[in-house]
Amino acid sequence: MRIFTFIAVFITAMSSFAQEQQAGYYITENGNRVEGYFKTTDFTNFSLLEFKEKNENSFSKLNKGDVSEYGVGVEYRFVKKTFKLDNSKLLNKRRLTSDYEPEWETVTDFLNMLVEGKAELYTYSTTKGGEYFLYAIPTEDIELQQFIYKDYMRSHTKIAQNTTYIQQIVDDLMCENGTVINYRAVDYDKDDLINVFEHYNLCNNVESITYTNNTGKGYEMKFSVFAGIYNTSYAVTDTRPESETKNFISPGVGAEVALVFPSEKWEVFMRAEFESISSETTGKYVRSYNTEVGDYKIKATILNFYPGVRYNFKSEKRYKLFADVAAGLNIPISGDIKFTRSILIDSGVYGSETYEYNLNAATSANIGIGYTYNKKYSVVLRYETGKNLGGTSNNYKVKLSRIGLNFMYTF
Repeated sequence: MRIFTFIAVFITAMSSFAQEQQAGYYITENGNRVEGYFKTTDFTNFSLLEFKEKNENSFSKLNKGDVSEYGVGVEYRFVKKTFKLDNSKLLNKRRLTSDYEPEWETVTDFLNMLVEGKAELYTYSTTKGGEYFLYAIPTEDIELQQFIYKDYMRSHTKIAQNTTYIQQIVDDLMCENGTVINYRAVDYDKDDLINVFEHYNLCNNVESITYTNNTGKGYEMKFSVFAGIYNTSYAVTDTRPESETKNFISPGVGAEVALVFPSEKWEVFMRAEFESISSETTGKYVRSYNTEVGDYKIKATILNFYPGVRYNFKSEKRYKLFADVAAGLNIPISGDIKFTRSILIDSGVYGSETYEYNLNAATSANIGIGYTYNKKYSVVLRYETGKNLGGTSNNYKVKLSRIGLNFMYTF
């Protein structure tokens, strides 16, 4: 089908735009700035970095001891710093202690700058402790320090959190003009903290530079399940008598697999759905000497396949808006449609005949506008154009279209 060809061409074209090298720089320990190109990779892992100057033909490894800073446009900026880190923050909660206070160790390493401005936000990751966030406000003599968030055992069975980072935000990052941010709702995560720093810099009339950390990311797969409720329109046309349009409520359930591009703006997906329909509509054809009445009952389960493309709009904090479009292949897997035609005359019913017909596969278009919270919970308004389950070779059309809501959970 044309849609599958389109999806394949789309993926190939997008992949071809992926650059094998990125313009960037590094600064030596002596303060010399070297311009050139990085080979596209995971820029958060220094051991993977390969660099070549503009007049060089080949890439070579960088020596960590010789570099004090490196960066790629407004994608990444890494700065070597010496800082204190809480080494008690473990991923394995079974090894937590009852100690509320951090256990500090001094570390010298590269920090990933997330926001640059009057206030600076950094992140640092380790295999032992996961992701840490640090900050500094040089103009206010607030030196580099870690936002404190620590799990600990309050009792033998209960895990509690030291959330001192909230008080740090209140003490150091509240605007002098009284502008309020709901700091109690700030989670210890990248998006929420970036929002705090952008807000602080803005209210101090300083423009933020926010590093997106997108270049070098790979493609990701995500899996979702959903349930839908629809207002479905049903009619039988191109026959005699044509029916009225009947609206009824129909359910659907399904699953989706999506390929997310590194920018996280574009996705291509395949969605499969079981749709259940059951309805009845009637029509009349009036002659001068009698009336022909048609009764059309449909009951079926339809398997729908939707290959499509999705665009995610710029995310603020933990939510995002998106829009998608897909082609639909609609395959009835059970059920049929029953036509009952009756002739009415003044004295009553003159004759009546009932026919049963199999339903045929059809195509449609599907459009969605949705909202996602915390990358897991989505609600989508969907509209599907008319699909003719009567087939193209018959002298009648069984038309169904629908609009409704999908409730989706992403693993």
